[in-house]
Amino acid sequence: MKKRKKSAKELLSGAAGLLMSAVLGVAVGLLLSRIRPNGGTLPELLLILGMLLLGYILQVPIHEAGHLVFGLLTGYRFVSYRAFNLMWIRQEGKVRFRRMSLAGTAGQCLLGPPEWREDLPYLLYNLGGVLFNLLFAAICWALSGLCPPWASAALRFSALCGLVTALTNGIPLRMGGIDNDGKNIRSIRREASAKRAFWLQMKINERTAAGVRLQDMPEEWFSLPGDETSDNTLISYIAVQRASRLMEQHRFDEAAALQERICAQPNVLGLIRNLLGNDRIFCELMGAGRRELLDALQDKKQAAFWRSMKRSPAVLRTRYALALLDHRDKAEAERYHAAFDKAARRYPYPVEIESERGLIALADERANRT
Repeated sequence: MKKRKKSAKELLSGAAGLLMSAVLGVAVGLLLSRIRPNGGTLPELLLILGMLLLGYILQVPIHEAGHLVFGLLTGYRFVSYRAFNLMWIRQEGKVRFRRMSLAGTAGQCLLGPPEWREDLPYLLYNLGGVLFNLLFAAICWALSGLCPPWASAALRFSALCGLVTALTNGIPLRMGGIDNDGKNIRSIRREASAKRAFWLQMKINERTAAGVRLQDMPEEWFSLPGDETSDNTLISYIAVQRASRLMEQHRFDEAAALQERICAQPNVLGLIRNLLGNDRIFCELMGAGRRELLDALQDKKQAAFWRSMKRSPAVLRTRYALALLDHRDKAEAERYHAAFDKAARRYPYPVEIESERGLIALADERANRT
């Protein structure tokens, strides 16, 4: 496979991230130098560093809380809230605690949208995280004037973290292979069908959390004009969901063709490209199993994605099928199967586990025939 060149937008996003990191580093140095110009005691320094770390970590739950609050205020319904790998999800009328992580994201707040309408509220939900980070920054800065020097410096650093987090989420950027809130807002404003795509994304997730499989959702939810070739991430996401639905229906040739068309677009998110690559490998194993294509799909980026998502049921399903059908290594396959069973026990979406087990069963059937 040819190595994809980075676009000007990707280079600009990377440069913006490096610039903000540099500004943050310089600011930290200046703040620390003001605490005690001649140095401090070890307990004082440890306390300062602890407060600095806490101020940085707090930005993630604060940001996601902003999405939650402003979403609820504008008619959305609670579905799930995640900060790092700590997740709360509503299922069967109860809010349950689960653990889940997703490469490229520190947190995520997903809500059920109001009924579809052309004037669907989306701005405050998407901006909520940025507004909460800015509010936190303002409170920390105001309190810093009432504290001793070491606490004042820590609070000002926390305020700076809040400001940087707000900027890196509010200015339209693609960072770490993910579109930020500002870019999502711009995507919705740029194309009329993107608002419908945003609603569908939220609706599909809500129904998945409620235990409905993709194949049992309305077919019209999985198609938008130009969704396979759009460089608008929200719109192309619908095509990604359609590919997952085709796999759930065991229509692997159709799914593989769609996955290839999506990945052929130059501006596909890195996370989406890797997720589709993982599924494309499974589809090939269920089809012709062409050696050259399987080798090409398992490139360095895919391997890095597998390492970062090593507890993902979808990744473990594909690794199991590879071990069983391509490597012909039953011991390796059993290890992946055991890892899948372990991950499945705490995975927050049982309906997806049901679908994945169906795919694993198909791999077993294919192995028994060969």
